[in-house]
Amino acid sequence: MRLSAGPAYSLAVFTYMFNVGSVGFWLPLYARGLSFSYTEVTGLAAVYFTVLLAAVPAAGVLADVTGKPRGFTVAGMALLGAASVELAHATSFPALAALRGLQALGSAMAFPVSVGALTRIFGVGEGVKLSAALQGAGMAFGAFVAGVLYEHAGWPAVAYSYAALALATAAVVAASEPPPRAPRPVGVRGVLEALRKAPLGVKAVLAVLVARNTFATGAFSVLSIIFSRMVGLPTLLTGVALAVNPAVQALSAGPSSRIARRREVTAYSLGIALTGVTMYLYSAASGVADAVAAQALQGFSYALINVSANRYIISRMPAEARYTAASLFPLAFNGGWITGNLIAGPFMDALGVRAWLHVAGAGCLLLGLTSLAALRAVEARARLPVKHQPWRAEPCGS
Repeated sequence: MRLSAGPAYSLAVFTYMFNVGSVGFWLPLYARGLSFSYTEVTGLAAVYFTVLLAAVPAAGVLADVTGKPRGFTVAGMALLGAASVELAHATSFPALAALRGLQALGSAMAFPVSVGALTRIFGVGEGVKLSAALQGAGMAFGAFVAGVLYEHAGWPAVAYSYAALALATAAVVAASEPPPRAPRPVGVRGVLEALRKAPLGVKAVLAVLVARNTFATGAFSVLSIIFSRMVGLPTLLTGVALAVNPAVQALSAGPSSRIARRREVTAYSLGIALTGVTMYLYSAASGVADAVAAQALQGFSYALINVSANRYIISRMPAEARYTAASLFPLAFNGGWITGNLIAGPFMDALGVRAWLHVAGAGCLLLGLTSLAALRAVEARARLPVKHQPWRAEPCGS
């Protein structure tokens, strides 16, 4: 008897974000301990997100075309686990970059497909809300557990612990039922046509996300360094601070979903603007209370962004291209991480981390204010009568 699909794909989303909280958050501190420059630290993130940028849409399209999302999720989790084993003792930039690239490929195969599967199983609204909660929970547990392991057993324990979780998740998904199939088969041409005819509002939301991440990603790439070196927190308190953001994300998934219901544009723009406020709080932090407050606000702001953007995008794309639609948010997210890391690393080496935080804060605040007006204008235009609409959008539900 196979396991239920809902818990299996929920575990996959949780496990992916556990990687972000553990390996993703603590690798920069490990790399700085190896005397890497900020350019090299952010370069590792740039490699990871460059691979994601290329592989995420390909995985979404192939999952829609083949109708076999389970195989992609299993293979992705297995690759994440295998690469994590090798990360345990890698010490050179080329080795770390290559292994993070392999983890990015595994992430691209597993994460968007798992999110898409949850929206098939539970509906768009509930699936997005559940996914947001699981993402926050996975990142929070990953950050805290990795902090304890890093303090008492070092970097290898962080890498090995994640490898065990990823390989176990691959086995669980392999033994589970497949998620519900698409309402009708769709080929490559059908998926590409759906992308070509994506509403203007979807494209605008994605463009704003790229810009937001370009500003904010420099801070997120070096958070463990900010808290341990700039704020002066010990390792365990750094782990606690890192866990607060995603923990608040998980707790805010339900409230964010209610706020975003029929108000996706407003919720989305608010989340972007609050990211700017968070950048200033990071810059001014002088103790654990300040770090926790900044992380709590960032967790709430990202929950708003995650839930509102995914509800907006997935509900306006055809159900037949669900996995492709679920890949669009991470596609734009990763694109912003790449541009941000390429700019922020050299900037921080030249002018320091705080200078970048001030630039990022101003950029996100301005972006949040302007995106509200811009997206509302796009929505007003979209409500004009049209002669032909080949794709029927699926309602968000609850």
